[in-house]
Amino acid sequence: MGIRVMRPEDIPFVVSLVCRESWTYAAPEIERMLRLDPGGSFVFEDEEPLGVVNAITYGRTGFIGILVVSEKGRGRRIGQSLLNEAIGYCESKGAGSVLLYATTEGVKLYEKHGFRKSEVVHCIKADVRPGEFSGPSPGCTRITPEDLGRVLALDREMFGDDRGRLIRMLYDEFPESAFKIERGGRLLGYALGRKTEFTVDFGPWVCTSRKTEDASALLTTTMSSLGSGEAFFGVFEENKDAIGLIDPITKKRTWRTVQMFKGEDRYQGHVDDVYGVIGFELG
Repeated sequence: MGIRVMRPEDIPFVVSLVCRESWTYAAPEIERMLRLDPGGSFVFEDEEPLGVVNAITYGRTGFIGILVVSEKGRGRRIGQSLLNEAIGYCESKGAGSVLLYATTEGVKLYEKHGFRKSEVVHCIKADVRPGEFSGPSPGCTRITPEDLGRVLALDREMFGDDRGRLIRMLYDEFPESAFKIERGGRLLGYALGRKTEFTVDFGPWVCTSRKTEDASALLTTTMSSLGSGEAFFGVFEENKDAIGLIDPITKKRTWRTVQMFKGEDRYQGHVDDVYGVIGFELG
């Protein structure tokens, strides 16, 4: 009985558990988390698995993604135990800051553990119809392997730490859905998308020119490469340009999450440049 490191054979349980909570995840997404940080995901087990948490570290930043306890395990402080395990893991890897995205119901739990509110994220579960995104936009081109160094440098500036292995992993898996905007040899923005058998996830989405037409080109071009179906978007509510661009999308559900942090606050100042987050399980 107790907490142990997640193993590949736990993936079916994790997928089943998070999907029962109305989160749509497929096995490749859980596998990606394990590849990024094999020691950072944990299962609480008492004769059977009852809960799960995942943590990923990027330099001085730790990120806690999934934290779910089964209905059978609730009321036993399992969630708090898993959260403490994840925080301890991040700190043991040298993270001076720990980030997460909290549901409105979960904010009080995280505040009890020393987390503070940062930004509010507007979330959309969309039903993207055929032709809703009308194809490549002029000036928006595919990211090439030679571009990755500049993309990683800009991502490091926006995020505040090095997510290189994550960006490279997503690019290697989905190079056909990775696009950039540049002028005069200067990289002004980038967007990545990824697809599973169930859903499309759009992000990261960065546009430092702060021109609506550039941000729109990245959105339209990337989404047109991913096709139709269910899609997820998350944008900072403070970025009104981003809100305006995703507002016309056909929505199935909208909700808000709160970005929270524990420890040093190193993540302010780029909200107008960051149009879309990479994903609530990846940071």
